[in-house]
Amino acid sequence: RTVVLAAGLPDEAHRVLLFNDGAARIFGWSADEVLGRHIEMLIPQPVRAMHRERVAAFAGGVEQERRMQGDRPSVRGLRKSGEEFELEASIAKMKVHGKDMFTVTLRDVTERRRVEREAEIASRRLANAIESIQDAFALFDEEDRLVLCNSEFRQMFFSDHGGPVVGQTFEALLDERLRAAPSAPPGLPGYIRDELLSAVIDACLAERGEREPRA
Repeated sequence: RTVVLAAGLPDEAHRVLLFNDGAARIFGWSADEVLGRHIEMLIPQPVRAMHRERVAAFAGGVEQERRMQGDRPSVRGLRKSGEEFELEASIAKMKVHGKDMFTVTLRDVTERRRVEREAEIASRRLANAIESIQDAFALFDEEDRLVLCNSEFRQMFFSDHGGPVVGQTFEALLDERLRAAPSAPPGLPGYIRDELLSAVIDACLAERGEREPRA
């Protein structure tokens, strides 16, 4: 985290008064290079006007603190090298010797956003690969909960399912399938349904080598 402190006086609006080591590491400027200069030197040119409007609205409002997320296009920083980067920021206001002051706490989220984007791309590729499989295919986690399945799997087993199936256990999905099966007579006794379900589960587990099949 980094902290930048700026004054809110009309004659020296948003001049940097404090620039700590964390800020220096993120932005690439030393404190001596930044102190006394306008805080907009740390903000990309295309979003400076929007930044001024939002800070002015915050200064004139009743809020004492506001958090800004990095998914908004205006929440970006500008390094000394000219590189723009994504960040999260929270701004707070206070009175110091009768003067309006703002503290800005920043977090560089460049690496986190990169990892999130790569994970999203990998997830889409996996989903597309699974969807291309012609047979019914599904992935379950270590707790036997459905993580991902293709349309063939859904069509084969849950074509009449009205809600989400991801996150449900294998047993719960099979249980629902048995209850919805057209061949199941109305009022099927619970113990018979349980026997059918148990047999299906045993067979699936045996195929996966996790249980001996029933005799």
